Formats: sequence, C-alpha cells, structure tokens
Amino acid sequence: MFVMQFSSAELNFHQSYSTFIYDYHLDDDFFKHENWMDARNYFRINTTTCSIETLPNVKFADNRDTEEAHDLEPLKITFACKSSVDASGEWVEIASSKVIFASKHLQDSTADLKFTWHDQGGGNRKGQLRVRLLDALTDDDVASSPVYGIAPHEETVVTDCFDLNHGLVRHCAEGYRYVVEVVVGGGGGHALYVKDFEFKSSPCLVQKDPVVESVESEYSYEPTAYIQ
Repeated sequence: MFVMQFSSAELNFHQSYSTFIYDYHLDDDFFKHENWMDARNYFRINTTTCSIETLPNVKFADNRDTEEAHDLEPLKITFACKSSVDASGEWVEIASSKVIFASKHLQDSTADLKFTWHDQGGGNRKGQLRVRLLDALTDDDVASSPVYGIAPHEETVVTDCFDLNHGLVRHCAEGYRYVVEVVVGGGGGHALYVKDFEFKSSPCLVQKDPVVESVESEYSYEPTAYIQ
C-alpha cells in the first residue's frame, strides 16, 4: 500500500492554500469576474503570503515625457468591415496594432472599444471576440478584454471602456502590441461579420507611417478609344 508523506511545512502550505481558496472562492465571490483571465487585470496572488493583492499604482509620466514626438501618433486599430468563415472553433487573429513605441500613462488614460457585429443570421450562435495585449517578440499573453459573445443574429453595436487600472491600459508598454481575435464556430456553416471597428489606447504611441509624396509627370496621357 502506497502512502504519501508530507513534511510539516508542506502540510501547512497545502492547508493554508486550501483555506485560502475556500474562503475567497477565487472566481465567483471575491473577484466578481468570470475567470482569472479577467481578474488578473486588477489583482494578483502573492505566492509568498498566499493572499490576494491589488496591483500597485501606475507610474504616471511627467510633463517632459508627454511632449508629442513628430514621428509618433496615438495607437488605434480601425477597419470598416471584416468577415470570417473559419471552421476551426479556435481563436484566430483578424487585426493587429503596430508595435507600441512608447507609453505615457496619465490619470485619465483609457482604452476605448466600439464595433458592430453579427453572425450568419440563423442556426447555432457561436461567434466570440476579444482584444488582447501581447509581447510582440514572444506573443506571450499580457492582458485581455472580456470575451464578447455569443454573437447575435442581428446587427448589434458593442461599446466598452477600460480605465487606467485595467490590464489593457496599465500594462501597455514598449514592445507590446494589441490583437483582435475571434472564434467563428466549429463544424461549418458559421460566419462572423465585424464592421466599424475602433480600438484606441490613449497612453500608447506608435510610429507614423512614412509619407509617400506623389510625383506628377509633366507629360499626360489620355487613352483614345477606337471603334471598329
């Protein structure tokens, strides 16, 4: 007969951890969020003391840091319309921001999201959408919006605003990027339509696209139509 043996230190840890989980009911009672992926935007677990802590205050930029550079612009993701019939049932990326060049957090910093969407218009509803903040080099997950869904059959407008304390805002930093991801639905027959999409993160700055100057030729050419 096999008997597991624990040291007194291990037993104390397991007991305190179990009590901690039982007392706080991590997802449902304490955090008031659907899951830890959302709760991490505001809280963290101190593994040394086995306790829940709010995230530390955000360090604000001073006045000298907030001066706009000529080659930088505020970060935003916009598109008029995108559709997908991906049948994998997995998250797929449909849009991405540029890589963040700098972030200047202020007291009124926010991230704002707005889009209109609907699915194929009939049958089972499976469409979902989220915005995530990733490390641009490793694609490691840093923060995420709530998961929006299930997508309706009729066109519906969704708006959301994330304050300074939310992970999408407080964690945005140089070398990160935002991505827009959707789940269309597995098994075929599903479609997802997203239009008038706009996501803006006010503390984040990205490099402007280079301006290409058009050169007009001194010669003009007008095609002539020949009628047989």
